[in-house]
Amino acid sequence: MVWLTQIVFWIPMVTAVVLLLVLLRIELLKGGIPFGLLRKSIVIMLGLYILQIFFRMLLFYLELKKSPIGVYLLPGKGTTFFTEKLWMISEPLFLGILIGLFFIFIILLVKKYVNRPLFEENDPWIIFLVTFIVGYPNIYVLLIGSLLIMVIFKILQMVLSGRQVSERLQLVPFFLLTGVLILVLSNFSFYSAIYNLII
Repeated sequence: MVWLTQIVFWIPMVTAVVLLLVLLRIELLKGGIPFGLLRKSIVIMLGLYILQIFFRMLLFYLELKKSPIGVYLLPGKGTTFFTEKLWMISEPLFLGILIGLFFIFIILLVKKYVNRPLFEENDPWIIFLVTFIVGYPNIYVLLIGSLLIMVIFKILQMVLSGRQVSERLQLVPFFLLTGVLILVLSNFSFYSAIYNLII
């Protein structure tokens, strides 16, 4: 059962890292990610995360059913233990989707009322993808980390080239890179210490 739990945990994680790296490569080499590929990426990752939640809850249900005490914590036994566990597992994805949609709304508002070309056409959807992949509360690290890396890069670019940087924010490469770093580093114990320092 342990090996099955590990597979359920790692498949979406590894897929997300590979996918974000592929999208980052396309963004850097071609200067933009085709919307068709982006749409497929969103569907694949949403599907994988929903399946992960389903299988995690199924494995949890089977474990409770095998336990002499656990059977009293199953749904319909007068306790909210199982539904609380379901919320705990699905909360990062659910809140990540909500916050991602909020970001889309904000970016679309900015694009509508600000005349300068701050964002590319597909930027809102790429930001949405990365936001729900890292989930809540990693979104805080995603925002702070992306902006920090972008500012450092822009300063170095300006100093080394001696030219003004582009008007566009070009958040996408930094969002993708920070998303990969979060997914990889969150598996190490020191990430929690860094997270607590930032937040």
